[in-house]
Amino acid sequence: MKKSIVKILMILLSVLFVAGSIAMLSKSRPLWSGTLIPDSCRKNDTDYSGITNIIICGIMNENGASLAEMTALISINETAHEIGIMYLPGITFVGEDKVKYGRLSGAFNWGTDSVPDGGAGALSECISTLFGQRVDHYLTFDMKVLPQVTDLLDGVQLEVTEELKFEDRTLEAGQHEFGSKEVLRYILSDSRENVSSVSSIRQAFAEVVLNRLIKLPRTETWSLLLKCRNGIDTDLSVKEIIEMKRSFDEVADGSVSFFTIPGTVYTGYGTEKLSVWSVDRSAAVEMINTVLRKNNKKIIIEDLLIPELSF
Repeated sequence: MKKSIVKILMILLSVLFVAGSIAMLSKSRPLWSGTLIPDSCRKNDTDYSGITNIIICGIMNENGASLAEMTALISINETAHEIGIMYLPGITFVGEDKVKYGRLSGAFNWGTDSVPDGGAGALSECISTLFGQRVDHYLTFDMKVLPQVTDLLDGVQLEVTEELKFEDRTLEAGQHEFGSKEVLRYILSDSRENVSSVSSIRQAFAEVVLNRLIKLPRTETWSLLLKCRNGIDTDLSVKEIIEMKRSFDEVADGSVSFFTIPGTVYTGYGTEKLSVWSVDRSAAVEMINTVLRKNNKKIIIEDLLIPELSF
C-alpha cells in the first residue's frame, strides 16, 4: 500500500514539475524565436512518410562571426520506431559558390544565395539542398552552455579512437572522463593549428551527449532546458517539444544510430589555407539510405549536390 502511495505521489510531482516548467517558459524568455525554415527545405513530402527531421546545431562566436561548428540532422522515424543521427562537422566543405569560405559553419553567419540573411534558415537550406534531405525544425544552442550541460549530466565518458594532438598537450587513445574543464579545453577550443583534432573530439562528444539527451527522463529534460534556456533558440513550440520527447521515449534502447558524414580532411584549401572535411559522396549516399531513409524512397548519388574535392 505504501509503495503505491509513493508511486502516485512521484507521478503527481512529475506532472506538477512539467506543468510548472511550461508556465515558467511561457513567462520568461521563450525557447523559440519564430525564425522560419524555407519551404524549399520541406520538399518531397511524399518521400518522408512517418519521418520528422530536426537540425540540432551548436553556435560558436569567433572574431565577430557566429559559426555553426557542431551540427547534426536527427531523423525520427515513427513508423520504424528508430532514430538516425547524421553528424556534420563545421568544417564540412560545401563550396565557395554556396557559402563564404566554403565551409558549412559559415552558412549560419554569412547565409547562402537563397537565404542571404543567414541564421538557422540558411543552415537548413544549405543542408537540405546539398544532402537531399527534408528539414522540418531546428534547435540551435550557444556552445558556451556545453560545460553546464556536461556537469548537469554528471560528466561524459568519451572513447577516443586515436591519439589527438592539441597545442598544449596530446590526448591519448582510450576512455576519457569529460567534465566542464575538459569541455572548455577541447570542445570549445578555437585552435587553428589542430583543426582535425578539434573536429574529431567534437564528433565523439556530440555522439555521446545526443544519445544521452534523447534517452533522458522527461522531467530531467525539462530541468535541463530551463537551466540552459537563455542559450537555446528553436522554431519548436512547447507542445511540439513535448510530443518530440514522447517520440524519443518510445524508441527502444539500441535503436538510435549515429554516423558522421563520410569524408576526409583536406588541409590548405583556398587562399585562406583552411582545413575542410571533403565528403565522400558514394559512401555518404549509402549511409543516408541505411540510417536516415529506412522504409522510404532511397536517394542516388545524383541527389547529393555536395561537392567532393579531388586529392
